[in-house]
Amino acid sequence: WPANIDVRLDANLYGVDFGDGVWGEKNRTVEFSIGDRHVSVADASTHTMEVYDGDQWVQTFPMSAGSPDNPSYNGAHVVTEMNRDRIMDSSTYGVPVDAPGGYRTPVEYAVRISDSGEFVHAAPWSVAQQGNTNVSHGCINLSTERAKWFFEFSVPGDVVEIKGSGAGTLRSDIADWTVPWDEWQAGSALK
Repeated sequence: WPANIDVRLDANLYGVDFGDGVWGEKNRTVEFSIGDRHVSVADASTHTMEVYDGDQWVQTFPMSAGSPDNPSYNGAHVVTEMNRDRIMDSSTYGVPVDAPGGYRTPVEYAVRISDSGEFVHAAPWSVAQQGNTNVSHGCINLSTERAKWFFEFSVPGDVVEIKGSGAGTLRSDIADWTVPWDEWQAGSALK
């Protein structure tokens, strides 16, 4: 969507056959506004994150992405949740806290960018590696001061593009933006 516009969607769904015996129950109208265009590019190979407000570059931060054992996913990520304080817990993805590689770590300024547990957040313990080495469990680590700035700048819907990682491309069943366009069109009811 272009930045700074209002959008209205009229979905005339009453009586539409969705298949498998499911029919549209009512028509819906949804209205929302698109804010400023914020795009950040986190390059795991150069250990930097460039932040853009519209077409203007505003910051370049040294950062640490996912380690070779826990690489960050490449591709478009979208800000979906923001927590001033959050507990990062390895048991949420199947590694018990008390197991080798397990952790339960409080973090500040946690900006969720995927449903697979990737965040941009403050990581004061990795400041010496930020700008030169990838050491996280898949998150983008920043100093506390830089993470605070990014947290205050960001809004849900902002894009964080990760590139240069040894991982594959982010795919998600619930994140439409991770589905390639030709695959998206193939599933359209309008074909």
